[in-house]
Amino acid sequence: MRFLPTALALWLLQEVLANDNISQATEDTTTSRHLRKPKKTKSIQATSVLTVNENPPVSPVIAESRIVGGEDASVGEYPYFVLGNGCGASLIWKDIVLTAAHCGNAFNNRVLVGAYRYWSTNFEAEWINVAQTVRHPNYNGNTEANDFMIVKLSSASSATPVIINMDASNPSINESLTTIGFGATTEGGSGSNILQKVTLNYINPNTCNSQYGGQIQEDIMMCAGVQGGGKDSCQGDSGGPIMDSDGVQVGVTSWGIGCARPNYPGVYSRISGVKDWINGQVCALSSDPPPSCGGGGG
Repeated sequence: MRFLPTALALWLLQEVLANDNISQATEDTTTSRHLRKPKKTKSIQATSVLTVNENPPVSPVIAESRIVGGEDASVGEYPYFVLGNGCGASLIWKDIVLTAAHCGNAFNNRVLVGAYRYWSTNFEAEWINVAQTVRHPNYNGNTEANDFMIVKLSSASSATPVIINMDASNPSINESLTTIGFGATTEGGSGSNILQKVTLNYINPNTCNSQYGGQIQEDIMMCAGVQGGGKDSCQGDSGGPIMDSDGVQVGVTSWGIGCARPNYPGVYSRISGVKDWINGQVCALSSDPPPSCGGGGG
């Protein structure tokens, strides 16, 4: 289960209350700002409160994250996509998966590697048991900083892993990015039985930071969407990959406000900001680590 970062939740609540004071004569449309999160969260009014990290400080909850405004992926187009119990992920080495730290229990048992139909082994998808999970040591559930988790599989997958980004200058402003998942096709709607993909634009970090009240940490977070709305990740896609125009994974689906709303792009964890940690985990945990590890491994 995943909640809105506490600092952002408080900022949003203040904004909602201010809007209520300004326009009491109009119908209350501002108090219903749903916030996007992973699959197990529930959508409630922004003036409500709920627990954060199992404790009860004030924090409006968010809706979940899936694909809005997208289309069916082609069979075999994303062999590295991994489906957990309510979250997405990506195969980054033959027995190593990358996802979001807030997805937690979604990867306790087994995963479906190469998923194209929801929970189906059609089209060469394969079930593989989970051996171990490791959250980023600096993950902060209040701000969603360092929202990364490594999943060690019990055996190697036959699928081709995705290449992850090592370049801090990538992506560039307005570059086309693609994210994928089995999520709701409308905010609060139902998910798809076929893997979905949607093309978004990389949003200027300064613009996104302003839209989110100063909560974007540029070195470890990035934003992607369409400023006019209509395309986004949404309920259930948390932990899934977002790729650049060369097919390199640049981020992990993390959080946001609503789904496909104007001026609220999705927020993704930036891979280049934690590349050393990710590479270190691959070398330490893999049963057959890549040559770049210099012979180390689990």
